[in-house]
Amino acid sequence: MHAATSNSPRHTVLLVDDDHGTLNSMRRLFRDHPTLDLVLADSPQKGKEIISASDVHILITDQKMPGGTGTELLAYARQRRPEMLRILLTGFADAAVLAESINGGNVYRFYEKPVDTALFLAEIEEHARAYERMAAEREFARSLSIQNEHLHRSLSEERVEWSDARTALSALIEIGKALNAERHERNLFRLILDSCRQISGADAGTIYF
Repeated sequence: MHAATSNSPRHTVLLVDDDHGTLNSMRRLFRDHPTLDLVLADSPQKGKEIISASDVHILITDQKMPGGTGTELLAYARQRRPEMLRILLTGFADAAVLAESINGGNVYRFYEKPVDTALFLAEIEEHARAYERMAAEREFARSLSIQNEHLHRSLSEERVEWSDARTALSALIEIGKALNAERHERNLFRLILDSCRQISGADAGTIYF
């Protein structure tokens, strides 16, 4: 029984396998699932066409198929839709193939055939939840990047405004110095005038310069 809340997001799962028995088995497994929509392709080329035209969240592909390999399809999917979760199915343990896919960052999980269908479905459901978490993290990172850009722009504008303010303040200081110098000259003139009055005993109005 599939459990899901009414607000659970839906995810598209693409299964690529040339074995029609596997495709039919998976179709029955995912039938009426409340949050997972299964899309089937029986060749790598059809898988590429679906990936190019549809919003696929999880890709599950067999390794050995006519017309291409699963690792090649995974690499194609990563290039076209890097956020897609990529899962490799294989009926044999090929260490070299696995190492190539894992080291290249093309595979998210690996399963060896035959799979335990109940366990496999439960893990795909968990992968869908992991996709949502990673999508939320990407959105959070994008939001932080936008906020950081706005902050840098604001700081740049404030630096320009502060530079203008410092220029204006410097001009005011120079004006203040000039006014203070002029005031000092007037005070000095008054001091000289008072001294002259005291020496001559003359009235202030009779002394000229």
